Amino acid sequence: MRRALVVAMTVLCLASASASARPGARVRAACRVPHLSGLTLAVARKSAAHARCTLRVKGAAVEQPGVQTVERQSPRASRRSPSVTVWLNPVCRGSAAYGPGIMEPAVTPGPSQLVSGFYLVGGRLTRFSAPGCKRPAQSPAGGTVEVMNASGAVVARRTSENGHFAEIALPPGSYTITGTFLSATVNGAHPKRTESVAIQAGYTVRQDFFLGVP
Repeated sequence: MRRALVVAMTVLCLASASASARPGARVRAACRVPHLSGLTLAVARKSAAHARCTLRVKGAAVEQPGVQTVERQSPRASRRSPSVTVWLNPVCRGSAAYGPGIMEPAVTPGPSQLVSGFYLVGGRLTRFSAPGCKRPAQSPAGGTVEVMNASGAVVARRTSENGHFAEIALPPGSYTITGTFLSATVNGAHPKRTESVAIQAGYTVRQDFFLGVP
């Protein structure tokens, strides 16, 4: 009886060891991790499934997989791992058109000059996904900047194309600047906006023009 019991236990141990030695018997086989950072969660899920990787989600709560983007992943792409963890960015809401999001006029050390861009702001609310809901910098539109001195004389004029700023070197002093939006019309005319700036020696002044859109 004792001999039969010893034999049975030996067979059971050998079978257990054999199962543990077989690749994939208890541990999921490693996959080649795909690149997921920057993708929406919906696309990341499909990529992970195609690569046969288990996907784990952390970070912001899942609200809209088709909108939320992956901020980072671990392990990185091309590594071998049975699973990949991604950290999500939150779902954010804001106007479709927006400006640079800085306090203006912005005065910084540099050449004595004026820097101006043209921005459309407003429009319908839209959903986006970004770290801390910080949106990427918006490119300025095209426009013409006219600079007048304290006596009302035009001392400079500069036209900028879409995606570029108007940069105007000016001597120190107080100026009135008028910006004409060339990429927009209101009642058949290009809208204008006026601002006042003070240029100091050794400083650059950033003053943009903003046009609200419905």
